[in-house]
Amino acid sequence: MSTASLLVRFHGTRGSVPTPEPENAHSGGNTSSVSVTAPGHPAVLLDAGTGIRRAARQLDPRDLVGEVNIFLTHFQWDHVQGLPFIPPLHRRDARIRIHAPCQSNMCVSDILKGLMAPLYFPIPHDEFAAHITLHALGEQPLSLAGGVEIDSLRVQHPSTTHGYRLRRGDTIVAYVPDNELGADQAAFEQLAEFVRGARLLIHDAMLTDAEYETRRGWGHSTFRQALHLAERAGVRELRLFHHAPDRTDAELERILACLRQDLAARGSELRVDCAREGEQVEL
Repeated sequence: MSTASLLVRFHGTRGSVPTPEPENAHSGGNTSSVSVTAPGHPAVLLDAGTGIRRAARQLDPRDLVGEVNIFLTHFQWDHVQGLPFIPPLHRRDARIRIHAPCQSNMCVSDILKGLMAPLYFPIPHDEFAAHITLHALGEQPLSLAGGVEIDSLRVQHPSTTHGYRLRRGDTIVAYVPDNELGADQAAFEQLAEFVRGARLLIHDAMLTDAEYETRRGWGHSTFRQALHLAERAGVRELRLFHHAPDRTDAELERILACLRQDLAARGSELRVDCAREGEQVEL
């Protein structure tokens, strides 16, 4: 187990749909899933895209013992499709808490039961062996094992979608995988305050500036918008996340090089990189 205050691992970094293709192999083809671990305590899992299956294989078994908390930002397929496939669901000694925002008049339990209805999945929600509890998430802070505090904030994306801020001592990690920074200036400033001072910000960077012009209102941000947010909020490190399905490794590296060149020209101390499946960051 690492001695870091928090250990962040990327298990799925792709947006919209899995892309298991050679040209995406370095950045990854699984959809959104990130784990955050405090030494000696169960992992916190952020989203349950296809990468969550990889998470269950990569994490130390001790990270999945005890009460495991899964926080869903919302219920679009690329954030929930891997949920039924994690091994702890089939263990009677496993305790799993799933937190998610309600959607209009639908509660979390009804949504998850619908996703696992016989039409879509062979095992009903209530037949998994694990002890599963479902929690409707507001914007109130929660205290988790290991001294981790987690807050949520509604962001700009179709359906009710939340971003998360995890704090342990002075270390802050912010996770905002689906969010349109160009949609509303007041929402931008609110989010900047929410992630202010983060050691690590993981944020939606699905679009180029040119792509954004024809995709306004889709609920996603550009690379430069994410960079602007990180600088505005005094973030130490930004990881560009939720890569577009057709974005190749080579294209991501070219975009990243341009962003770094711009930061260097302005004397910015912000560190920026692309989130890559399988990588970990010690904070």
